[in-house]
Amino acid sequence: MLGNREIGSCRYYSPGQRFWIASRTRGRYADGSVICGAPEHPAHDAQATMNPTLVIEVLSPSSEGDDDGDKRSDFQSLASLEAYVLVAQDQRQVKVCTTSGAPKSTRARQRRARAMISGSTASTRSIS
Repeated sequence: MLGNREIGSCRYYSPGQRFWIASRTRGRYADGSVICGAPEHPAHDAQATMNPTLVIEVLSPSSEGDDDGDKRSDFQSLASLEAYVLVAQDQRQVKVCTTSGAPKSTRARQRRARAMISGSTASTRSIS
């Protein structure tokens, strides 16, 4: 979808990137992600990062409940996360969950994250 694309200081990461969710004391993987700025690593795991700006999940019947439930909650507990994107694989629909009430200083990063998902600002978008 995005390949190894970079926009400014933002970089796309493949599904193999592990994220440490400190508030839940567990790691999570995403189908795709974007980190703006330098990746931050927990002291105990140099391979994991803690600061995704955008997380992308492709929904399947076996993962949809977790992707739009506990996993979304885990990722939204991260201060760096500005958008969590759910892409349906069996219909033309994209759901974008953004951080509401973000301080002005993070709005520019939100625009960069939205630009990486084709400028979508709708909560749920059907693609025709």
